[in-house]
Amino acid sequence: MAAGKDVVLRWHGPDTLTYRIQGPDGSAETVTSRNGTSGWEWSPKAGQEPKRDATYTLMATFPGSQQPGSFLTTTVHLRSPEFESVTATSGVHAPWVERTAEKGRITFTARGARLQDDARAPGTVSAATAEADTVTATWVRGRDTGAGWIRFPSDGITVGHGPGGDLGTVTADKISDSPSRETRCSSGR
Repeated sequence: MAAGKDVVLRWHGPDTLTYRIQGPDGSAETVTSRNGTSGWEWSPKAGQEPKRDATYTLMATFPGSQQPGSFLTTTVHLRSPEFESVTATSGVHAPWVERTAEKGRITFTARGARLQDDARAPGTVSAATAEADTVTATWVRGRDTGAGWIRFPSDGITVGHGPGGDLGTVTADKISDSPSRETRCSSGR
């Protein structure tokens, strides 16, 4: 079952018994509605649907009897359970992880991980600091639209700024293309 809102318990039994359903929280509710001639049925009230696997117990007793009656237990298994939090001491194994509200997704691939937004387009990583051994990129830019950027074409690098692609400024104390050749400069284009 994908969503707990689809839970419907059905059974057959005589009208002379009192039926109660005990939910996973331990509370019991008397069943008052019969489904025509096909038997009895019960569903959790709105807002009380299970968010993860849940066990329900049907209790059938004779009205006014002090005897315990008969019990039938069933467990509803959800394909997409929700948990408030999870602590895994030996790791979590999953092909992908998705947020319940915004539906952003991390998919684990043979090469690493792929982030997607709620429309399954490439997603965004936000961090104060990133450490990496290698970064492969077509281009890199600053945070705002007028910020500088660096493109990496096959013949070198291109430095620019702004959305129009204006050439930018490179400032360096030293530039060296080999250990023996070094040029000192303050700025250049």
